[in-house]
Amino acid sequence: MPKELTLYSALSSIPVLKKSYIGKIMSIAFLGIHTPLLCLIVYLMIQPQMETSSSWGIFIISLLATLLGTVATIYVLMGLIKPVSLASSALRIYLKEQQLPNLPSRYEDEVGTLMSATSPLNQ
Repeated sequence: MPKELTLYSALSSIPVLKKSYIGKIMSIAFLGIHTPLLCLIVYLMIQPQMETSSSWGIFIISLLATLLGTVATIYVLMGLIKPVSLASSALRIYLKEQQLPNLPSRYEDEVGTLMSATSPLNQ
C-alpha cells in the first residue's frame, strides 16, 4: 500500500466509515471543527478564578460560532465532494448499463481531470 493512503486505509478500517468516502471526510471535518470547542470547555472547567457567568457567556458564544462554522463547512465540503461522487456513480452506471457518462471537462484540477477522463464524450 502506498504511504499516501495510510490515513485513508486507517479510516477505512473503521466499520462505520468503511463504505462512505463522504463519511470519512465529514468525520475528519467534524473532529477538526469541534476539537477547539472541546479544548475551550476543558479549559473553562479547570479555571477556578473565572466567574461562572463569564464562563457560560464564552461557552455559549463559542458553541454558536462552532455550530455556524460546522454548518458552513459541511455545506462547502458537500459541494467539493460532489464531483468525486458523480464520477464514481458514472463509472458504476457505465459498468452495469454501458451508458456513457457526460461529465464536465472544463475544470483543470485533479477532480476536474478525473471527471474529464471518466467521460469519453469529452475526449
